[in-house]
Parts: sequence; structure tokens; C-alpha cells
Amino acid sequence: MPHLFFRGIDILSIYMSRLCTSIATIPAFYHLSKSPVWDNETGFGGSGTGAESVAHGHCVVDGPFAGAQAAYYEGNYRPHCLSRGFLPDEVIRRAGKVAVQPAKLNPVFEEQDYYDFLLKVEQVSHLTIPYIVQGDFSKVTAPNDPVFFLHHGQVDRVWWIWQQRHHRDGNFLGGYDGISRNDSTVSAHLTDMLDFGDFAPGVSVNDVMDTQAGILCYRYDNL
Repeated sequence: MPHLFFRGIDILSIYMSRLCTSIATIPAFYHLSKSPVWDNETGFGGSGTGAESVAHGHCVVDGPFAGAQAAYYEGNYRPHCLSRGFLPDEVIRRAGKVAVQPAKLNPVFEEQDYYDFLLKVEQVSHLTIPYIVQGDFSKVTAPNDPVFFLHHGQVDRVWWIWQQRHHRDGNFLGGYDGISRNDSTVSAHLTDMLDFGDFAPGVSVNDVMDTQAGILCYRYDNL
């Protein structure tokens, strides 16, 4: 199962559990490159405009993360500057129209089957933002870019909405019957433990499947 569909795998969820907020509002990406998320003063800064860096990007030299350095790239030790390389505006506009507007998400929420839902999430919204940002965000070491956590807050919200619409009976796994982790042949169970290393104590999957139970205490605004 992809990391983002078990609540708590994303460290953002642990952070939000400590806040115990009633409603979490995630800024929208509907206008993509024009979103206030990329503002140099109030957001995360924009595309890289400095020296060439990794993954078709350039060093970010503006905003709060200007000059930020990352140690790893694609699983290997490779120090480099934080890299972004926005695709051309026309490509970004097309991607926004076909993938991330609310009207495009509604059919995703209508899926009854977990696997159909998962496939549409991947195709519609999850992979679109890293694709248009490029740089670090487009690789497995995407957490090098702080906006990764904001994006996965939205993915977490999509998962939450689907749970509320189809599994209010408490069956929050939603029909998932796959393996517990990529390197295992053992079936997944709610009692499986999630290891956060030095970031936070380990918890069971069951503890983080419901945002208003277990160790979590938050909910999202709906569409």
C-alpha cells in the first residue's frame, strides 16, 4: 500500500495530532504555478532560478528556502541545493484543468472499491504536482522539498473524505487486502506497527486510521 494511504506514515499527521485542531484547511493548488503557495514572502518560494541542480531543476534562490541544501538524492548520499524546475506555463495550465480542480476529484470520491479509488487518486491528483514542479519533488527523495508535506496533507484529506463517504462504519481499511510493506509477503493488518525512526514513537496502523480517534485529533473541511 502506498505510504500516503495509511494515516500517520506522513509525519504531517503526527504533527497535526499534537495540534489537536478541529478543522485543517489545506491551501489549494487549483491555479498551480500562480498559487500563493509559491509566494516568496508568505509561501514556500517558487521555481529554481539559480545554478543547475538535480532532476531537471535549478537551485531555489528566493523565498524562505533559498539556499537550502539536501544531503540525499534518489537514495544515495549526494549533497545538492534544493531543486525545482517548473514546467512551461501552458503545460501547467493543462495539467491543472485535467487533474486538480474540484470537479475532477468528485468522480474519485464516488468510487466504491478501494483499488479503483487508489488508481484514480494516483492518476488525477497525487502525481500531478510533483510532475509540474520537477526537481527534488519529482523523485523518491521528494521530502527534500518542504512543499512535499503540504501536498501530502491534501492527499491525506482526499483519503479522509473517501473514508467519510464510504466507510463511516469504521471499516477504514476500505477493502485493502494487500501486503503489509513493499519488502514483505505478509498480509497487512490493523495491528501492524509503523516505524518513524527518530521522528516519533512507533504506533499501530489502527491508531492512525481515524483522524478523530487513537492518537489523532483533527478533521478536514470537505469539498
